[in-house]
Amino acid sequence: MPEDWQNKKNKKRRARRRQVLIYKMLIVFVLLLVMVVIVLIASGQRSEADHIPTVPPSETAMEPTMESDQLLAATPSQIVFPVEETEEQDSLTGYENQGIADVSDYLNIREEAQDNAAVIGRIPADGICEILEEGETWFLIRYGDVEGYVNGVFLRTGED
Repeated sequence: MPEDWQNKKNKKRRARRRQVLIYKMLIVFVLLLVMVVIVLIASGQRSEADHIPTVPPSETAMEPTMESDQLLAATPSQIVFPVEETEEQDSLTGYENQGIADVSDYLNIREEAQDNAAVIGRIPADGICEILEEGETWFLIRYGDVEGYVNGVFLRTGED
C-alpha cells in the first residue's frame, strides 16, 4: 500500500510540474506577444504626414557637384556642396504676392480647399510661398513645384 501511495504522490508531482511548466510557457508567450505588439505600434506611430517630403522653394538640391565616377574616387574633403539659400535669398524669389507660413513647425499644402483633403506638401515655419488666389478661408498657393491650398489663418500676407 505505501508503494501505491508513493506512486500517486509522484504522479501528482509530475502533473503539477507539467502545469507549472505550461503556465510558465504561457506567460513567456504572452510577454513575447505584448512586446511584438508594442514594437509594431511604435513603428506605426509615424503619421502619414511624416512621409510627405517638404518641398524646397527652389530646384537646387544638396547634391555634390562632381560626376559619379569622380565622386566614388574622391575623398570627403574633395567633395564640394553648393551653398544653401539663406532666408534673405529665399525672400528674393521673385514672388509677386508673397505669403509667409505663420506656424511653429510646418504648414500642410492640401490638394483641395478642405481640412480633410490629401496633404501634397509642406511649407516649413516662416517659409515663403506665392499666393495665386485668395479666398475667405483657403488660399491657392505655389511653393516650389507644388500648387495647392493652405488655410489662410496660418498664412501671413503683405496686408498683415
